[in-house]
Amino acid sequence: STHFGNTKNTKITKTATSGPMDWGGSPLQWRLCGRSNRIKPPRAHYDAVSGKVVLNMDHFCPWVSNTIGYANYRYFLLMLFWTFIGCVYVVSMLTPYVYVNGIRIPKNMKHSAYLLLMYITTFSFAAVLMMFLLFHAMLISTGQTTIDFWGNMDRRRRARLHNDPPFRNPFDLGVRRNWEQVFGRVHWSVAVLPSFREPPWPPYATKEDGGDVHKRI
Repeated sequence: STHFGNTKNTKITKTATSGPMDWGGSPLQWRLCGRSNRIKPPRAHYDAVSGKVVLNMDHFCPWVSNTIGYANYRYFLLMLFWTFIGCVYVVSMLTPYVYVNGIRIPKNMKHSAYLLLMYITTFSFAAVLMMFLLFHAMLISTGQTTIDFWGNMDRRRRARLHNDPPFRNPFDLGVRRNWEQVFGRVHWSVAVLPSFREPPWPPYATKEDGGDVHKRI
């Protein structure tokens, strides 16, 4: 994750200190963090675990023991994707041993129990990973993080309650450009491979500022 306020990242610091301020409570709002006493750009949030402000914070993941945000969101997605592919491979290899009426019983009953346990565990894990992948695919396609998703739901609810115009997510640049915000302007076959490419800048691009998404090699 990218910790905002890191003096080594001059690009983030310069952008934050010179960027436009919107103090009206909208998603574009720049705020002062009451816990870290640092400026919080749009979509940045304070992480209580690390004690720092994280750009595009999505959530804290106990599996990787780190906060998922701007700098490592792509790696988190690829971890989910390739782990899911690995589970699908294991399930496909075990499927010939499983039938509608149960598992084919070899001579070694203990071996059969191990196969059945492995199949059920891997299949269940694959199902959970698939739900995570679908959820995050929806988030990317609509230009949201997990925190944005719940916040935007509340903004839509309040807009309906007060008969205000429907809330529109200012960070939704369209499906293709939303995906480019995470993976860059690269072919999908390159996007799914591990790399040290930096995420596209800026992390809070909007349609109003042109939604400039830079290509990262």
